[in-house]
Amino acid sequence: MLKLKSPTSIHTEVTPDCNHHCIWCYNYFREKSYKNSKPINSEKLLDIADKVIDAEVFQIVITGGEPFFKVPIETLDSLVKKYHHNNVDVSINSNITLIQKEHINFLKENNLTILTSILSDDEKEFDAICNTPGSFKKFCNNLELLSKNNINVATNMVVDKNRINKIYSTAKMVKNFGAKAFCGTRITPSENGIIKDYSEILLDNNDITSLMEQLLNVEKNLDMDVSTLNHIPYCAVEDFRKYKSILLKSCTAGAISAVINSNGDLRFCFSSKESEGNILNKSLLDIWKDVPCWPEKYIQSSSCKECIESSVCNGGCRTMAEFLSGNILGEDPVKLKPLTKKVEEENKNIESVILSDNIKLREEKFGGIFYKQGKFLKLDKFSYEVLKKLYPRKIILKKDLMEIGKDIYPITDKYINNLFYELVENKFTK
Repeated sequence: MLKLKSPTSIHTEVTPDCNHHCIWCYNYFREKSYKNSKPINSEKLLDIADKVIDAEVFQIVITGGEPFFKVPIETLDSLVKKYHHNNVDVSINSNITLIQKEHINFLKENNLTILTSILSDDEKEFDAICNTPGSFKKFCNNLELLSKNNINVATNMVVDKNRINKIYSTAKMVKNFGAKAFCGTRITPSENGIIKDYSEILLDNNDITSLMEQLLNVEKNLDMDVSTLNHIPYCAVEDFRKYKSILLKSCTAGAISAVINSNGDLRFCFSSKESEGNILNKSLLDIWKDVPCWPEKYIQSSSCKECIESSVCNGGCRTMAEFLSGNILGEDPVKLKPLTKKVEEENKNIESVILSDNIKLREEKFGGIFYKQGKFLKLDKFSYEVLKKLYPRKIILKKDLMEIGKDIYPITDKYINNLFYELVENKFTK
């Protein structure tokens, strides 16, 4: 696994505080934050932003806690403008129940998207989960308000065993209020102390299949983009290829993503309690060198190393494994057996590609990476340098790359075709 010099994406927690008290909240500090609330230090948040920018991070997700709870709108606006000025993409995670006119103006002015949690399509259940009466109505009203103001909102439903059959109906509800995307994410145990026993609500393999089927139906019948935000091992379902558009992702902790709290402490995962260092005291690049890539360590010590998909799948959720087994290198409970039969993808001959606009490039020791809207592609030195040089062109021709690399091994027709195929598959082409 090729280690990047810095994360491509970072979640920055601008506050640990929240107006909700969700029973399944992944923040390990949720219970304590209510007792130890501190004023927002705007200067520190801006200093953190400077450190992130210095590390050439491509994407920032402003999160919490709740970013619109106690955080001055002026602070949020300054943060977003600083990131945008330095060509860093920004989005916001919010429960949207606190949205006011000033927030609408802020979101529109800065062209921001929001990811929000839809707890249930049932008002009583929604309010019970977040322990805040009246939240369901505020959520629905504000989701519709955001949509009418052309603010793109994606919704995420944390799914436990009690709500496994409510995925489609919940997606249909948020679709009616204007949401464009829907994520169904299995519940992950948290050490926030609110739920004492997860044994009866964790999803099993049959539930995972049901989750996948319902998401495919949401995509087909409701015309919504669908995804899942918690990595699921490919072997958790019988037919991985049927659901590959949803499952085709992996644990990114310590590989391409990280979390930074409002004090500057960096963690490799949302649910992790351990700080790897503070970026206000040490550069993010230096900290990142020593951040453990847990997926890589797991594969080296498990049966996953025998799996043909191990380099992509990475074996499941590490925090799930740690909570249940006491070992971060333990097993994800829905992992079954290694996949041994590779299904060959149809790889058509591609003579040229038209690269998308606004692709971001970053040099790495192994070559470099292309990045756009959350997706990135690792490129070796030849591919990176050539594409970087040719990128201003509208059309990249195979014959041109073959000519440039004619005396370089292993630059062959197959090599260029595979490169073009990866560019197309990862949506770096028009």
